[in-house]
Amino acid sequence: MAKKSLFQYGSQHDYNVDAANRPSDSSTVCLVNNEVKYKGVNVVVEATPFNVEVGDMLVYDKQELKHKILKMRTYNAATFDTSRYVKSEALYHRTVGKVGLFLYKSQTSGAWGAQCEFKISGLDLTQSGSFDFLSTGYQAAATATTISWEAGATINDVKALFTTGNGGVIGSGSYNSITADNGDLIIMVGGTGTNNITISNPTGGGADVVLTDYSKTCKVNGVELTGNDNEIHRSFQGSTVATCFPSLSGDLLPVTTACYTVSKANRPYRCGMSFQIFKAYVTTNGATTFVDDTTGGSTFPMTKAKFDACATSETAAEVACYNRHNGDYDSYLRAAMIDIESLKGTVGNAYKNFGKQGKLLASIFYKNHNGEWKPCYPAAYNVSLMGVTAAGYTTGFEPGNIYMSESYEMASFMNDDIRLVLNQRIAALGGGNSLGGSNFWSASESDSYFAWFFSAAYGVLNYNNKVYGYSCRGSLAFIFNS
Repeated sequence: MAKKSLFQYGSQHDYNVDAANRPSDSSTVCLVNNEVKYKGVNVVVEATPFNVEVGDMLVYDKQELKHKILKMRTYNAATFDTSRYVKSEALYHRTVGKVGLFLYKSQTSGAWGAQCEFKISGLDLTQSGSFDFLSTGYQAAATATTISWEAGATINDVKALFTTGNGGVIGSGSYNSITADNGDLIIMVGGTGTNNITISNPTGGGADVVLTDYSKTCKVNGVELTGNDNEIHRSFQGSTVATCFPSLSGDLLPVTTACYTVSKANRPYRCGMSFQIFKAYVTTNGATTFVDDTTGGSTFPMTKAKFDACATSETAAEVACYNRHNGDYDSYLRAAMIDIESLKGTVGNAYKNFGKQGKLLASIFYKNHNGEWKPCYPAAYNVSLMGVTAAGYTTGFEPGNIYMSESYEMASFMNDDIRLVLNQRIAALGGGNSLGGSNFWSASESDSYFAWFFSAAYGVLNYNNKVYGYSCRGSLAFIFNS
């Protein structure tokens, strides 16, 4: 890394006048009327709250064996000293007390909850047989279907009887599937509902049929849980985590079933989260009928044209809404932005146990039919894999140490100025994953079937079925040097 030089000036004027006397081929740190200015290439400074600004990267100094801050305004990939510094590629965006939150550059995607996996085994296809099959997978047949075969049938013949699609034997082909595996049938079911399978009335070659539910053998934080239905539930997509794993409920944040706007209206979704994106969409694509900012519901705010028309409306409520915001459409929209504290108590409390829920979700696995441990909550698990390693060093941001935030920072909930700065830094790192370019899962559930996510196309908070594969990012919580 280029040598750093330190200069001190009493005013901005003195700093400007002395520009020619500062080296142009190395980094400089200047104190200008008690304000620090960094200039140069790949400036690395101590990791203190005073040295960090939005978009800076947390790095690890392998010579001094401690974390430092790379001033991303000075970053040059071609000349960065990778022999000395390990890049976390986690960019600073917020401080809560002495805790700095660094949003990880990369993103990946995955379902919030895993499908449920079942195996049908023990079939004797040398003789005719049957059994009744009932799936409560998404949009499956409402009543049991009799599966029957003649002597000499193949496992693929039996498989063909399990139709997919809406109303099919195992339900929607988008979320449910069946495969033949060495004489057994492997069924994956998912979507809204309890996602269970039952078998009854076996006859003939089906007399010894065995149904194995693979959500019954799980491990959490490396500790295997086995046994009864009261301990391990079968539906990661159709039940809350606390219901699936009741012994862990004391370690989980409560399920958040409602959110409120700044004006205290209960809007279970479509609360604004990124004002610029929100406004760009709603101005022309919002509701064309009157939507009061103080009324709950799930409708988008009204368009600017409709809001302006409220000024001369003959309806008292419309005139009152227009006057309450002094005819300012931005004011009306800002009242529809999310009140994040209504979701998580206070922001401070949300960060007190930073990443707790996301970290726990990432540690829960089930054992599949091949004896492999698979994540029950893939999005959280994918986030836990984000990070970098440095052989022989404990950097503090190895894979497994970066987790989803308990608040919506991981879903790009931040003001637009910060979001735009972070996007510049993400681009500088060669990432095409700008904040606001995808839908992002949060680590929080809305209810048994749904989890919260940031809808980037509209700039709003939303919720959707846990089966969907949305993007996710991690945040790194780092305690600054005092």
